[in-house]
Amino acid sequence: SRYLYEEIAKDKLLIAINKNHPVPESLKKYAFTSEELLSGNIDESKKIEDLSLFKSVPFIPYQDSIHISMVNKMFDHYKTVPYNIQFAKHSGVHYSLMAAGVGALVFPSIPILCSPHIDKDILYFVPKSDEFCHALYVARTHSTDKNPIVHAYIESAKDVYNALPKL
Repeated sequence: SRYLYEEIAKDKLLIAINKNHPVPESLKKYAFTSEELLSGNIDESKKIEDLSLFKSVPFIPYQDSIHISMVNKMFDHYKTVPYNIQFAKHSGVHYSLMAAGVGALVFPSIPILCSPHIDKDILYFVPKSDEFCHALYVARTHSTDKNPIVHAYIESAKDVYNALPKL
């Protein structure tokens, strides 16, 4: 291979929805606030195992995304409402649509955990299964293998991600 790959973090997908969106009562007990996620004190009993509880919730889909196969895997078996309610290409637009109450969104956890602000209007659901995680990698050329600056950068990135709350 032309490149060397090194894993720097694992990112778990979350389900996010505006708290004013009509969420089924059966789901509310599983909701986390931003404060709870950022505190790092995650109540394991609130992690959601039965994703069929979302069957009546409209979702904002990704058109082109590395997450699309995991999102489809999460919901393909029991999605009953139209999955496509609004298309957008940029994840920031997806998040804005969700925050405005258009529907739910499957979103990576790292941008939420790294966010300097706390969005009090959003509820987050953490899937119990680790199959909805993906690894983040740094790719570098073989010529950088002995470069101490590159290694310091990679270690610094790992430190940043390792300091984030674990979901």
